[in-house]
Amino acid sequence: MTRVMRSSTRKRTEISLASNKRSVVKAVQNKSKVVPVNPDLNTSEVAVVDKIQDESTTTTMTAEPEESARSTDKMEIKAEQDEESAQNKCLAISIPPEIFIEICKNLPPADLLRLARTCKTFHAWLSSKESVTTQRIWAASRKEFVRYLTLPPPRGMDEIAYIRLALEKGCQICGAKLVRKIYWAFRARICGSCFQRKTITNHDIKTDARFKRRNTRNILAGLPFVDAHVFRRLGNRRYYWIDDVLENAKTYKSLPSKKRQDWLIKRQKKGAKLMRNARALEMAFLREERIRSIELRGLLLAKREELHKRTEIMAQTKDASNNFYDIDRLRRCASYQKAYKRPYPLTDRAWNMLYRKLVKEYI
Repeated sequence: MTRVMRSSTRKRTEISLASNKRSVVKAVQNKSKVVPVNPDLNTSEVAVVDKIQDESTTTTMTAEPEESARSTDKMEIKAEQDEESAQNKCLAISIPPEIFIEICKNLPPADLLRLARTCKTFHAWLSSKESVTTQRIWAASRKEFVRYLTLPPPRGMDEIAYIRLALEKGCQICGAKLVRKIYWAFRARICGSCFQRKTITNHDIKTDARFKRRNTRNILAGLPFVDAHVFRRLGNRRYYWIDDVLENAKTYKSLPSKKRQDWLIKRQKKGAKLMRNARALEMAFLREERIRSIELRGLLLAKREELHKRTEIMAQTKDASNNFYDIDRLRRCASYQKAYKRPYPLTDRAWNMLYRKLVKEYI
């Protein structure tokens, strides 16, 4: 009987310990600190349960600060990132569009082109081809600051493309630098090699296999062209854009014979208008080049006179050997010869830089 009672007591103790362990685990999960203990346990069993509760409480208390510390660190890092991004954000982007428009109206086209490259926001505002306001900004800037672009852009060309074609440099096909020659009949700024590849003469069309057995006069009707005298060549040759010739030939071939005559008349009228516009722009650019050459000539003469005066003053001083500078020797220096040919104003800063170079070269 006693053995049975002892075995039953042991079973009850094990069951109680198991139930209390389960309750401790639930307390840990629910972050509760109080776990009910079975009153049937003796003192040693209660001590075991208390130890388990203390360990679980300690684990919970240590886990909570770690988790809160991590969340606090994340919040601080995010706050620092937001503050840094707010500091780095350009204040000019946050200005109202109305004020931005008024600012742009007072800028020349070259500055507008630079402003459009600064960020995505300004690029979107200044490069919209559908926006009437954007086109008005570029048109007002062109009329105010570019004296030789008073004519409106050719038909089918927006203000931005018009100004880019006139002011920027470089071949639009191969990317060659320092190319400024514009063929307004083709609305393109290209180098000599690309011009030869992209054009065809009226004489070469007759021997080209792509246009055999066709009336070249009808194919070339109404197409813009460049005269051969532009390249100082003799003869009555005309250069046509190959893509335009192919498109014209394709369109002419697809039309029925009854509609071809009307199509030719319309093409000739349209081509005559394009050529008048192209010649007017070419004349405007030629006038601008003449005016610019006169201005540069005046700047060059003024600079040379100023160089003579400053070198004469320099010749009255002594060099490192305590001898007076020889003015003829100064003017034979490479830096002097280089500055003598450049049509830029001789400011005080430019002279100071040139003076130091002359002193080194004189020795």
